[in-house]
This record gives sequence, structure tokens and C-alpha cells, in this order.
Amino acid sequence: IGAPLDQRAFQAFYEDPEADLLWVIGHGEQSPFRQSESGLILADGTVLTAVEIAAYARPETGRRLLVLNICSATATQNRGGLARIGFGHELTTADQSVIGHLWPIDYYAALAFGCSLSLDLASFSVSEALASTMARMQEPERLIRDFEAVDATQEVIGRLRSERAAEQINNLLSWGSPVLLT
Repeated sequence: IGAPLDQRAFQAFYEDPEADLLWVIGHGEQSPFRQSESGLILADGTVLTAVEIAAYARPETGRRLLVLNICSATATQNRGGLARIGFGHELTTADQSVIGHLWPIDYYAALAFGCSLSLDLASFSVSEALASTMARMQEPERLIRDFEAVDATQEVIGRLRSERAAEQINNLLSWGSPVLLT
């Protein structure tokens, strides 16, 4: 959408029957004990929870992918049983897979992850794309070479060339954070 979202705009985005890929970039909040405080943080500061989003309509045909490039999107809340309570987990259904992060990650890692996954989804299945992205993030120089092969003028390349970016990207806590929920 490219603009700050309020709840109505997000709902329209989420319910789009033509979309086979929904990509959310933003801020997430995960409370380990209060599901009502976990979710997507909207531009006005309100938290849109999985319970609210799960009530939105989804396409009735096919399967789609929801990429939640937000902190802790797939972290779980454990309450003496199955670890099924969590933002991304609650949005994973028979007709929707979810890719998200298990914990908060650095800005540079989120940027590298998003750019890399978008490249890989163009060429691979969802699971292969995620595996390729995670492997690429372990090699920051390869990551930059792959981005340059697409377009050497990308602003993202300059941002990811810094020493701090390389340290964050190839850190296990960055490249090991994303998971695919099916």
C-alpha cells in the first residue's frame, strides 16, 4: 500500500481476493502472557491482534503466503500446553502460510531478509526461497553481489555495505529468526 495503515486500510489489504502474497513490513509487539497485547502496531499506535485479523475474510480458493517482516511475528505464547498461541500462528490456516520472525531483529537484518526473500520467491517454492534467503544472509558479500546483479543502483546496497550491517545480518540471531508456518 505504501502509506501508514489504519485498521480499515489493513483490512482492505488483507481481504484482497486477488493477492496470493501479502507482505507486511512494520513493527510488531509480542506479549508472552497477554494475547490481546500481541500483534501488528499500526501507525496510530494501536495493536491489531491476530484475533481481529483472523476475523477478516480470506480468499476462498487457492493458498496464499503472508510475510510478516515484523518483530516477533511468529513468537509463541506458552500456557502449559501446545505453543499455538501467537500472532503468526493464529493467522496460519489451511489456505494461508505465514513467514515471520521468532524474535526481534535488527533493522539491517530485516532489510536484508525482505530484499533477499523477494528475490528468492521469484525463482523458488516458498520453503526453498526461505532456505535460500537464510543461507544468503550468512554471507553478506554474496547478498550484496546478488542485489547488484539485479540493479547496482539500489539504495539498499549502500545501506547494507556498512560493517555494522554485515555484523547484524550474518549473526545467527538474524538469519536464524525467520520461520515458515504451514
